[in-house]
Amino acid sequence: MRRKLVLAGIVTWGLIAALLVGIFVLMLTGVVSVPSFVAPDKIDLLREESFPLDGLVDLNIRCRTEDIRVTLSDGDIITVRQYGSADADLLFTSERTGSALTISIPARSLSFSCLFRFWSNAYLEVALPSSYAQRLELTAVSGSVNLPGFVGSAITLSSVSGDIQVGNVAVTGDATLKNTSGDIRAADIQAQNASLKTVSGDIRCGTLTLEGQAELGTTSGDIRADALHSQTYDVHSISGDISLQSALAGGGRLHTVSGNINAAGVVVTNPITAGSTSGDIRLALAYGQHCEFKMKSTSGDLRSNAPISRNRKEANGTVGDGGPDISASTVSGDITVDVTG
Repeated sequence: MRRKLVLAGIVTWGLIAALLVGIFVLMLTGVVSVPSFVAPDKIDLLREESFPLDGLVDLNIRCRTEDIRVTLSDGDIITVRQYGSADADLLFTSERTGSALTISIPARSLSFSCLFRFWSNAYLEVALPSSYAQRLELTAVSGSVNLPGFVGSAITLSSVSGDIQVGNVAVTGDATLKNTSGDIRAADIQAQNASLKTVSGDIRCGTLTLEGQAELGTTSGDIRADALHSQTYDVHSISGDISLQSALAGGGRLHTVSGNINAAGVVVTNPITAGSTSGDIRLALAYGQHCEFKMKSTSGDLRSNAPISRNRKEANGTVGDGGPDISASTVSGDITVDVTG
């Protein structure tokens, strides 16, 4: 027995040591951020370079452990400034290939000197002309992305560990915002299609006006939008609430494993499915809708101010002349369908 305990202890400490070594290597290579020992007043301008627009249609900026901060400017010159520790040796590089420009800060090499070089306060400042109206992609592997707004053909904002914050967006193509660990905060978005997803964080946005599809998803976090107008939508959360505060138009799916669903101003042009494993569902229909609705709850109340017929744990109703179906179900929670007019 004692030999087994000793063996178990060795295995346990071996696993812990392997985990610590893995984290240490990730810190050294810049895959994950580390605590900063650089005071704010020690941040220096490391490099500055300007790039003319001159037929540019694809701008791609990538950072490993720096924040990306964009400001809008006049003229037709992109100016990039890198700030960080004065002894930093990893400066951004640029590559212009035809109509595409890529600006990137390389990954930190594994060396003894990098043990004392921490970049948590470092950032890349980009003065982007308002006249640039093409494709924009910003990627921060371990840092935040901050963009005051954008008008162009397409936009992609990505962060592995940091928040994404963007003002009004209007693009003729797709808008993609994705985060692995952090919040997504956006103002109004107009696009063909839009995808806003984060693995661990909240999504907060204004009005989404889309010609095609919308996908909003969190693995652990709430989703809240002022309004969503699209042909189809898929709004889902594994652990978090879903709230469409003033309007929801189109058809699609609202689903959360553990959380409440609250949608106001629902316009039914296509079938809608709303489901929660553990949580309440409330759908408030916009004025003058025509649809059929069905509610089902294993453990909870079913309510509507429209006439409904009940059958055990289910209830059905018709609004106006009938039309597309609304199906709402929850295992543990109440369901309410409010009808106006």
